[in-house]
Amino acid sequence: MAIAVLGEALIDFIVGDDGAYRPHLGGSPYNVAIGLARQGIDVSYLSSLSDDSFGDQLLGSLLKEGVQIPLKRRSLWPTSLALVTINEQHQPDYRLYREGVADKDTSFEEIVGNLPEKLRISTQVH
Repeated sequence: MAIAVLGEALIDFIVGDDGAYRPHLGGSPYNVAIGLARQGIDVSYLSSLSDDSFGDQLLGSLLKEGVQIPLKRRSLWPTSLALVTINEQHQPDYRLYREGVADKDTSFEEIVGNLPEKLRISTQVH
C-alpha cells in the first residue's frame, strides 16, 4: 500500500512564556506524512517545498523520517508561516500566512505525474 499526502508544510512560530516566538516544523499534512512513515507505511509528500531555508529544513526532516519526495522542483515562493499564541481560554490561536506560498505552487499535472507507482485509487462506494 502507498499513500500520497498533499497540503501544507509550514513553520509554526509558537510564542513562549517570555513572549518570544520560536519556529517549529509543522502543518497537518506534513505531520501526517511523518506519522505514516514512522508506522512503516510507504508515503509520499506531493506538494512543493520552498527553496528558502525553512523549505530546506522541512525537506530534510521529511527525508530523514523516510517520506518520499517525488517532486524534485523547489518553489521560488516562500514557506507558509503560522503565528501561534495562547488565548484566555488556554487554547491556541492561529494567524496563518498562506497566500503566495510554496505548498500551493504545485500544478495538477505535477501531482498526477508524481503519484507513487503503488498508489491505487478506488472508485467503489461502500
